[in-house]
Amino acid sequence: MPNTIEPRRLSFSFSKGKKTATPSTQSFQTVFLAEHIKIKRKGIYLISIILSALVPVLYFGYCLKKPETLSSPLPFNLFEHCYSKAKPLTVFFWPLLLIINASRLAQIDHKLGGWQWMETQPVAKLSIYFAKFSVLALSLLAGIGVFFIVSVIAALLLPHFIDIPAEASQHLYILPLLHFMFRIALSMLCIAAFQYALSVVMHGFIGPILIGFFLLVLTSVSEGLGYSPRWNFMGFIAVTGKNFQGGDLGNFLLYPEKLSLIAAAFFSAVGFWQYREKTWRRAFFKNGKRMWLSFGGLAVFGALFLWVYIPKRMSPFGKTILSGVIDSPLKVEKITVIHPYIGDTIATIDVKDNKYRQELNGDIPLDSYSMAFDNAFKSNATFSTGDSLHIKTRYYNLQSENKITGTRLAENQNEA
Repeated sequence: MPNTIEPRRLSFSFSKGKKTATPSTQSFQTVFLAEHIKIKRKGIYLISIILSALVPVLYFGYCLKKPETLSSPLPFNLFEHCYSKAKPLTVFFWPLLLIINASRLAQIDHKLGGWQWMETQPVAKLSIYFAKFSVLALSLLAGIGVFFIVSVIAALLLPHFIDIPAEASQHLYILPLLHFMFRIALSMLCIAAFQYALSVVMHGFIGPILIGFFLLVLTSVSEGLGYSPRWNFMGFIAVTGKNFQGGDLGNFLLYPEKLSLIAAAFFSAVGFWQYREKTWRRAFFKNGKRMWLSFGGLAVFGALFLWVYIPKRMSPFGKTILSGVIDSPLKVEKITVIHPYIGDTIATIDVKDNKYRQELNGDIPLDSYSMAFDNAFKSNATFSTGDSLHIKTRYYNLQSENKITGTRLAENQNEA
């Protein structure tokens, strides 16, 4: 009888004995390790690391060639200045990398029938779906980590090659850095979840990439035109990337990071359920009970999204209070609040040790009022009767900067 040669097939062992274990008892770690065998020599992590390291390296070289790039009239932190150069990554390259890597990871099993083969093993579908997603998330974390490590190294090396401005602080604050890295990762989680779910549903390699790339370009164009809808999950990362120090209210997370968590949970739930049931109809409209559960889940996610998305209005304070601190070598003694049109003095505020707090009396209509600091410099603040503002003012080298919080936070940000 002639010998028959069976085709070779890549296989992974999930059980040392007989296949008696149920899928729910299988280790997520085992499936996760199997995914790393599949992506061996695919460069999933390497490309993310190289691309993320490239931006700080290029900026380091640019600073060596043009040291005046670091000049600033106001004091600044050298490390934070280097982190701020993450914009090219946060706006375009990191999202694009997620789009491509998600399609590549899913296509490995689409092309070789790995999804179907994995389901014949004693492994829970939940582990199969999220093990591959974890690889995508880790590739992103690797890129984020490398970017900030290389940025720190570049900031440490710059003083050895060029003269750093006297206004530059060279103190490395670890906790704010880790906080920023965490927020960057959270704001990109929704893009990863959406693109991964799309790549699992669509069997083609190009289709998910084209859809993701179209949304990314559309977001960039809309931001360039001055219209950037706050609900667009592709734009969350850009908002986070521009706010290293977080929100003006001192919240641990900004609204894009919170919305990203909700959107990521929604996309992951939809993607996994469609993968589990194979078709949209079976996943969400199989019967009346399944349909009502689907609508209920959609309502819950929608309510959570709107709860975070809708701005919270601050109620009137009851008194008109202006307070603040002045960071400047100049010792200010008085602040004069002036009407913007007729030039009348609204109030005169005494300053002690560059700090002040005063209640303003009378009816003050809503407007942007001028504040003269000993006639040395001026700034503007928008307020009216019943508002309470706290103003942090910086003044160095004839340049001033205000950070205003309180009941008119949005109006003052818009004026800035």
